[in-house]
Amino acid sequence: MERTTTSKVLSLLLTFALYIGAFAGVSIAMEAAAPMPFAAATPSHTTIETASSLPNGTVGTAYAQTLALTASSTPAPYEWFVISGSLPSGLQLSSSGLTGRISGTPTVPGTFHFTVRAVADNMGIYMDEKAFSITINPSGSFGSSSTSSSSSSGGGSSDPAQPASQPLSQSNAISEIRSQINAQAGDSTVVTFRNIGTVPASTFEAMANAAGNSGLEVRFDSMDGSAVDVRLYIDPSTVSGDLNVSASTNNQAAQSTKNKFEKFFDNDIAVVSFGQQGSFGTAINVAARVDLSGIDTETLVFYSYDREINQFRLIENPGYRIDANGYLRFTTELAGSIVISDAPLQKK
Repeated sequence: MERTTTSKVLSLLLTFALYIGAFAGVSIAMEAAAPMPFAAATPSHTTIETASSLPNGTVGTAYAQTLALTASSTPAPYEWFVISGSLPSGLQLSSSGLTGRISGTPTVPGTFHFTVRAVADNMGIYMDEKAFSITINPSGSFGSSSTSSSSSSGGGSSDPAQPASQPLSQSNAISEIRSQINAQAGDSTVVTFRNIGTVPASTFEAMANAAGNSGLEVRFDSMDGSAVDVRLYIDPSTVSGDLNVSASTNNQAAQSTKNKFEKFFDNDIAVVSFGQQGSFGTAINVAARVDLSGIDTETLVFYSYDREINQFRLIENPGYRIDANGYLRFTTELAGSIVISDAPLQKK
């Protein structure tokens, strides 16, 4: 009896084991047939939609710009990488969910080119890559700058508000120089021309040749009615390019520059606006009938503002003085609009 019972129990256990094995086999087969997680995941057509030319930055000023993708069915987060080129010094690229973020404080001016790639972080799926550029302006810049390059010498202003000027005939200039050499006694000759615009380099060369060994100082006067508003003193033998010799203390360019600087800086400002932008290419002496009321003339600081590229620079050693007629005299090689204050510029 006991043996029969034991045999029945063993038979039942064997049957149960076979049943469980068959069920497990079905389960394993079903799992093998099921798709692996994410194996069939295919990202939608996703692109980096941020424009290639990123907003400009300024040395020493915090910068932040977001990079964004078009809508995607691939779940976040994404990782963003710079795969070629380099970011401006002081900036970093970080990942933040759906977007990338360029941030930091730039330390070096210039234009920087780099390529960024976005990858779905939890799957390693490539999404898109795109080339970008950032221009970092020197710390003496404000607002949005133009992409045009600086004029090193030559080139007149496109500002229609410059004082009315006329071309200088080379033959008339040489004739006047020879006439004044004969009329003036001494080792040097002074020749004055009024309301002149751009003078070609060839005319300056011809002037220097006409003067020969005689010292020659050419004065270019920009008039305000019957009075001299601004006078430029130029030695033709030192000039190597075309020069716009017009200037004003009260035209539209001077006034707009004054308004702009007083908007951004907590200084009293006076301005002398030259037709020449960038640089004269040589040091010139200037006399200007500029209004310095409210400005301490004992501590004047001079800056050159280039309207074409929206940047300004400190003028080192202007050697200024105020003469007996009340004209401010100074020396500069930098052109543009000369911004004058009685202290270093202080941002509001």
